[in-house]
Amino acid sequence: MKRIRRSASAGILLIVLLSLIPGVLFAQSSTAQELQSQDVAILLKGPEYGQRLPFFQPNAIEYYAGYYSFRDQEIIVYYTDRDIVRFEEWEPAACNSVGLFRINPADPVNAAGSPGLEDSATPAGSGPVVYFYQNGTYVLFFSFAEGLNCSFIERFLLRFDYFRSARSIPSKRPPFPAVVE
Repeated sequence: MKRIRRSASAGILLIVLLSLIPGVLFAQSSTAQELQSQDVAILLKGPEYGQRLPFFQPNAIEYYAGYYSFRDQEIIVYYTDRDIVRFEEWEPAACNSVGLFRINPADPVNAAGSPGLEDSATPAGSGPVVYFYQNGTYVLFFSFAEGLNCSFIERFLLRFDYFRSARSIPSKRPPFPAVVE
């Protein structure tokens, strides 16, 4: 009799446990979907060292690039500690309190007159949109495939400046944050 009760108890326990598995799997699946839909940028690779910023005419400007994924969009951030003279033709870009300048012409008719662009015959909208940001000690270029994203830039600058101020060993390599929330 005790053996039957133990077998019955074990069988009921097994049924209860098996019935919980789909709920646990569903909860894990929905958590993964929530993480993907959150407003978080992830550093995919970088910082990678390079010479010659890709969106200027031939130059010898050394830089580091970080590649981010944010809301299913790839964003490339270029960092240099070299002095960059802002061209007058670069258009100010409204991005809350961040002073940005768009280096690509917004109007394809004026594309030929924009200084610094490698391929001035390329119409606007056919390539990445690049924005210039200058701090007293460094310059950043933000390259967006789908247009300006102020939310990313503001949060990136907060994290980037924090990591720059927090590190104790000087380094030319920029402290690109792995996660931008």
